Amino acid sequence: MKNKMFRRAVGGFNREDVTAYIAGLAEDHKRETAALKKSIDVLEQKNKSLEEIADPNRMERLSEENARLNGDNALLKAQNSALSAKTDRLRHMTGEAKTAVSGLSGIIDKMNEAAADQDADPSDRPYSQTT
Repeated sequence: MKNKMFRRAVGGFNREDVTAYIAGLAEDHKRETAALKKSIDVLEQKNKSLEEIADPNRMERLSEENARLNGDNALLKAQNSALSAKTDRLRHMTGEAKTAVSGLSGIIDKMNEAAADQDADPSDRPYSQTT
């Protein structure tokens, strides 16, 4: 609405032209103000995000958290190592137990065979029942 030319009237400019021009300026101003307020909101949000990133204490906090997590990691590695050693010992003991069970099974089989042979042959009994 730049360089608006108004119709001349008696005693100045045409009142309707001037009123319409001012109303148009007010609408333009209202739209521009709304757009600028929206831009301000967006820029304030970006600024807030950048402030969080640029926070001088952020690096210190992150370093502290990193140190704490490294300590936790070292502790977990130690626990894992101890559990792995315990697992290895238990596997070794399981192997020994399986070997012992296998040996005992052989002995039991031999004892069962001997008992079956003894039951089958009455002459091996010290006291036989003969009538």
